[in-house]
Amino acid sequence: MNQAGNTVKSMPFLLVVAIVAVIAFLLGWFLMGYVIWPVQYVGDSHSYDLVPPEKEQWVIMMADSYAVTGNVAEATNRLKGWYPQEVLNTLTVADLNLTKAGQTDAARRVEALAAALKGVAVAATGVPTVVGQATATPAPAQPGLFSISSLLRICVGLLIIFVVIVAVLFVVDRQKRKAKEPGAQRVAPMGEAPMPPKPEMGQLGFGHFRTKYSLGDNDYDESFTIETPAGEFLAECGIGISETIEAGPPDRIAAFEVWLFDKSDIRTVTKVLMSEYAYNDPAIRDKLAAKGDAVLAAPGEVFHIETAAFDMEVTVVDLAYGTAGQYPNSYFDSLTTELRAVPRENPA
Repeated sequence: MNQAGNTVKSMPFLLVVAIVAVIAFLLGWFLMGYVIWPVQYVGDSHSYDLVPPEKEQWVIMMADSYAVTGNVAEATNRLKGWYPQEVLNTLTVADLNLTKAGQTDAARRVEALAAALKGVAVAATGVPTVVGQATATPAPAQPGLFSISSLLRICVGLLIIFVVIVAVLFVVDRQKRKAKEPGAQRVAPMGEAPMPPKPEMGQLGFGHFRTKYSLGDNDYDESFTIETPAGEFLAECGIGISETIEAGPPDRIAAFEVWLFDKSDIRTVTKVLMSEYAYNDPAIRDKLAAKGDAVLAAPGEVFHIETAAFDMEVTVVDLAYGTAGQYPNSYFDSLTTELRAVPRENPA
């Protein structure tokens, strides 16, 4: 099919992809944020996580408390998780800073705490360690990034997202197929009168199809496959909107593209079926010339589209122009066409 036809046909698919992407994102966000990796709030904090200046203030407050209670066990418990050498270093720095600042009483309290902690065991990770030793308690082992249960939840979440995407695509594809079935009624846009069902529309025989456009059918784009009785693809033909003369809603269509694709020809041949006004307007004719030869739409008009292996006869069965436009006979109120593609007796 030509570039314009491909653009028209690809828009619904792109819309479906966008909708599925949004749904998948929302589902993924919900599953990852609330099921697989929910946010966990930790209410407790530890003194060994403080930065050095804050640790210094911590030991000074401990020294003040020890001066009142004299409870070495309580002081030791408050240092749980600290490295022994870090305790002594922090106490030494605090003592020096207090002395420089002239706070001799506070400095003496820090010295008293340091002396009391000499040789007292401090539980860092559950293993007693004597304060003052040069060796430090090894840091607790860090767990792996993913546990088996986390990986299982991730796989389940991805599987759910995949199933939802497939289900959405299946439903959309089924609705599109039903809309293409003969006699299927198109749904009119909101605020417009519903369009009547197409009588005797669709495939009438091998390579023989009938289709009808009605004003308001802004997505009008019919395509039909030509196959052998065994299901082998031979060709494809169709008709779709080519030119809008006035934007709607509803859009007012001034021209349609009628096309034929031949598998053996590897090309698409197109002709443009125009309203009376569009056909007689040089600017519109020039604009649409690149799409194919211009044909004036008239009841009973018959023209042919030929490829290497097929000859398609196109008949304008009936048409009616809209009367509310700025120009007379400028847009179609309805258009019924028949496409009859037959194999050529002497293929090119």
